[in-house]
Amino acid sequence: MARGDRRRRGWFSAVVVAAIAVAGLVPGTAQAAVAPKTKTHAVRHVTLTFVDHSRTTDDPTGVRTADRRTLVTEAYIPKAKGTFPLVVMAHGNAGNPGKLTQLLTAWAQAGYVVVAPAFPLTNDLTAAPSIVVDFKNQPADVSFVIDRVLSQAKHRGSPLYHHVDANHIGLAGHSLGGGTAYAVAFNSCCRDKRIDAVITMDAVKLPFDDDPYAFRGKPLLMIHIAGDPVVPFKTSHDIYAIAAPPKYLMTLNQGIHFEPFENAPSPHDGAVIAASTAFWDGYLRNNAAARRRVIRAGTEAGLSQVTATLR
Repeated sequence: MARGDRRRRGWFSAVVVAAIAVAGLVPGTAQAAVAPKTKTHAVRHVTLTFVDHSRTTDDPTGVRTADRRTLVTEAYIPKAKGTFPLVVMAHGNAGNPGKLTQLLTAWAQAGYVVVAPAFPLTNDLTAAPSIVVDFKNQPADVSFVIDRVLSQAKHRGSPLYHHVDANHIGLAGHSLGGGTAYAVAFNSCCRDKRIDAVITMDAVKLPFDDDPYAFRGKPLLMIHIAGDPVVPFKTSHDIYAIAAPPKYLMTLNQGIHFEPFENAPSPHDGAVIAASTAFWDGYLRNNAAARRRVIRAGTEAGLSQVTATLR
C-alpha cells in the first residue's frame, strides 16, 4: 500500500471512529464470484445538481454555511428504452460518489438507474473538514434526491425522462451512509415508505434523538468485513439478529473498511457486485431465483460467506 493510501486510511479511520463515538456505539486470492450472464447495458453518466431551499447547511467552520442544501448528484442511466428500478447510494464519511464508480456502474449495467448525492458536509470534495454530526440531515437529503429524480423523470429534456420506475426503489449506503440508509428505511424519524429494499456496507447504526428503529418491512442485505476496526462487525451481526426476514448477512474475511466497496482493488470486488446485483434483481424485479442466488454469489471459499433467512 502506498504511503498516501496509509495516510488516507489512518485519517479516514480516525474520523469515522469519531462518528461511532457520536453515535454512542462501542467500537489470499480466489476467483471472483460472477453473476449469471444477463444483458449488459451501456451506461450514460451525468451530474445533476439538486437544491433544497427548505433547509439550511450549517457548517461550524463557516466555509459551507448556506441558506439551502445543495446536493450534487451523480447519475448512471442505462442507455436503453424503457424504465428501470431506481437505486440511491449514500457515500461514507469523508467520501464522495466518485470513489464508488465501479460499483455504481456495475449496477447501472445490470439495468438500474443509480443516483449518488454528495452530502453537503460529509464529502471530501473540498478542503473543509467533514462534519460528522450532519448525519442527522442526510436522511432528508436522500428523500429530497428521490423527490427530484422522480420529478425529473417526468420532464422531457431531462436525462432521466421516462427512465425511472417509481414503484421500485432501492437504497444502499456505506459506513456513515449506511447509517443514513438505516434511518431512511427503518427509523421512525425519517422513514421513507418508497424504499423497497436496502443494502448496507460496513454500516454504523446512528442515533436520531429518541426515535426508534424497527428493522422490518423491507428486505435487507448487510455486507461487513469481519475484522473491520472502524465499524465493528458486531453492529451488523446484532441488527441481523433482530431484523425480520428476508435478511442477509454477507461476511467478508479480509480488507480495509472502504476497499470492497470503493474503487480500490479488493479480492471481494466480484462477490460484492454479484451478490448486491442479485439482491436488487430479487427484490426490485421480484425474481425469486435471484433471491436464492445472493447466497451463492456472495460465498467464496476462504473469502466470504452469506447467512440468510428468507422467510
